[in-house]
Amino acid sequence: STLPSLPVDNDTTCGDGLEQPSLALWSDDPQETSSFQEWNFGRLVVVRALLLFTMPFLPDAEAPPFEGLFGLAADGGRGLRALPSDVDVKVHSFGGSGFMLRAPINIEASKLRLHLRTWRGRGSLLYATPVGCNASDAAADAVLVYCRPRTGVGGQDASATIKLMSDMYGWTVITRSAADPGACFEELDDVLKDLASLDRLGTLATIVLSPFLQGWNLQQHGLRLKSAFDMFAQYTPNILSVLGMPSVDVDGQWSWPLRHIRRQYWKLTYSSYPTGSARYLRWGSGKKLCHGGDSVSGSRIYRSSALRELLQGVDRQAGASWLVNLDLEAHKRGFGRSTFLCTHGMFPEEDYLPHADLTAELATRYEVEAAIFDASVGLRTNCAFSSRGPDFVNELISRSFLVAPWCFRRVLRDSWQKLARWWHGLATDHYIVASDGTGLALFRNLHELIPWDTDIDARFFAKFDTAANLNDFVDNSSRISVELKDLGFTCTSILDYSARGAGIHVALTYDDEQMRGGPVLAELDIVIQGHMPKARFPLATKLAGVSVRLSQDLQDLLVRKYSAPWKQNKMDQSLVCLDPSHNACVPNCTIVGADETPDCEFPDRFVEIDFFEQS
Repeated sequence: STLPSLPVDNDTTCGDGLEQPSLALWSDDPQETSSFQEWNFGRLVVVRALLLFTMPFLPDAEAPPFEGLFGLAADGGRGLRALPSDVDVKVHSFGGSGFMLRAPINIEASKLRLHLRTWRGRGSLLYATPVGCNASDAAADAVLVYCRPRTGVGGQDASATIKLMSDMYGWTVITRSAADPGACFEELDDVLKDLASLDRLGTLATIVLSPFLQGWNLQQHGLRLKSAFDMFAQYTPNILSVLGMPSVDVDGQWSWPLRHIRRQYWKLTYSSYPTGSARYLRWGSGKKLCHGGDSVSGSRIYRSSALRELLQGVDRQAGASWLVNLDLEAHKRGFGRSTFLCTHGMFPEEDYLPHADLTAELATRYEVEAAIFDASVGLRTNCAFSSRGPDFVNELISRSFLVAPWCFRRVLRDSWQKLARWWHGLATDHYIVASDGTGLALFRNLHELIPWDTDIDARFFAKFDTAANLNDFVDNSSRISVELKDLGFTCTSILDYSARGAGIHVALTYDDEQMRGGPVLAELDIVIQGHMPKARFPLATKLAGVSVRLSQDLQDLLVRKYSAPWKQNKMDQSLVCLDPSHNACVPNCTIVGADETPDCEFPDRFVEIDFFEQS
């Protein structure tokens, strides 16, 4: 029999069926049902629609009633992958013969698979055939990719208007839709990587429009986008690789989304420049229009050669973190100096950074545990490294000479402050003396523990008897043990040196299960001893938020034992980073100047736990 006539125009179908209809028997009996039908075109084609129709088993008979739901998968260059649920195919028959056309699909693929999700009703013969045409072998100088979220973004649907730019400029325009902005970023990742694998990115540049786009006007936005695109023909790749524009949201709020990126000491910040930009173009039309920085608007134009390189380091992930991934990969690979925000026009969109999160993919790939993407949203954390335990942190620091991961340092400080509050709260004559590496922090920074330290060393003294004795730590049901457990502490070792006049040595671990990506553990070595008059330690200060006592003798002891001015690791070696590519390097304290006085300090306070560059 012949195919039913298609109730669509040529622009939708793009020609005849790509193959003869395939035949399958679908049924509610798994043993009788085909699980999928597959078409291997042997070439790249544009599938515009899918035609499905039923035929009766016997001449002059009616097809049995049924309802079926099918999913689609396509191979756009990187293997078969399921298409979003919004392109699922629903087909039903109430008896007789009938057909339906699922349109539009609009995908480029070399292989298409129709797979059964659910079937209700009697078995039926179902014919299916894709409708479309061969993909053009000629690549356009520009490819524009956009995904419209069905929820989560205000403004008007811009898809139809954006598609018109294909006719206006001869660009390849690819539009998708997904349930929300997060799913749209996954769609963008799939489409761009497919294009890159097929070498079908724009011959000059590729335009990525943000899912947070809130409208599109051809005259107001399209013409100005074309002017911005033309910049890539004017400048060489080493000068211009990424271009964005200012943005304005549906409420008329204008913004200047040119940011400085800093990734150091396991932290990441996006911040505005003090005077708006970091660099400028010295010649050409961009001299008056373009301002250089590390990152630009959510919608941006990439030189295709740069984008192809960047996509190698981008993970498929839902949400605006996908754009952050592109930003950081560009920053890492040195494209920051060829990134510009140009004032050809404005993108009608919401800023992507307030929606960004520090995902596991970002944290692991860029060795970041704390990030401020937008000051109004605040701190985002992901303890991907600290959660590997104190032994991992010790190995990391001893092997590479790095600043300890951010989450670990924060939990170590929290454990120090929490245990100190508990001790001071037990009795009014209790006090604390910092010892060993923790005591050495007195000469480093009173607001912080040493950035490369990995545990707490302290003496918990009392003027009279201590409110916690040996039995309190040995007996897990004692009030002291229960209180410590409730605070997150676990006693791992108890050594009694009271007979030698050295008190009780208690090893504790502190477990913070609230940290994202955790739990994160810290270790504390505490000596508890009573009948220690405060007069032995007449001086007071605060160290990392804890009131501590000290004396001239303690100062002399720490200086003699640790050569206090000499900053070293626990192996008594001068600080020097053995992994210069890492963002958490300690200062190099081995370089001696002509005057024989080595410089040995961090360049600024960004290494501090709570210090972030914010705009």
